[in-house]
Amino acid sequence: MLAAQQLMPIADQSIVRGEPSEVLNLSNYFDDSGITGTVVRFDTNTPVAQSAIHVELFDQPGAGRIATTPRTVENFLSYANTGLYDGTIAHFSNEGAAVRAGRYLNPGVRSDVNSSDPTIIPAGQAIPDESGNANIRGTISTFFDDDQNPGDATSQWFFNTGDNPGFDSEGYAVFGRVSAVE
Repeated sequence: MLAAQQLMPIADQSIVRGEPSEVLNLSNYFDDSGITGTVVRFDTNTPVAQSAIHVELFDQPGAGRIATTPRTVENFLSYANTGLYDGTIAHFSNEGAAVRAGRYLNPGVRSDVNSSDPTIIPAGQAIPDESGNANIRGTISTFFDDDQNPGDATSQWFFNTGDNPGFDSEGYAVFGRVSAVE
């Protein structure tokens, strides 16, 4: 199962040393100039030590992208921030190519029990394609829903676990990259 959440920037902190209070801007101490976009954290329940994936989204210009993808990021965050990705499952994988998620919720019961089929996440309005970035290993990309037109994405996405130049067309908009795994 997966869960995604948006990480918020650290707000300015006040340190009181008598009067008046002094403001310490923490961004001067904890800044990674290579990260310019919004960062989200994916938590997984995999039985390995490294089960959190940090992804920088391409909502701002920066290294590692040809184009920004503000509508795609906004769409992705709308699902993440409302909890619709909580309890989702990776429902397709192709070794050395991709792992897809964002369409189904874990049914929470064993597969040999009635009602064990995963349920589909309620899909919002389809968004226009913002392709332009390469589907290379370590990036996250939209995947158009099976019942949508190619180029119109809703909730589905995939991690590129290999280079996939064949996906650099409509319907597969790269909108972020893995920045850390812990």
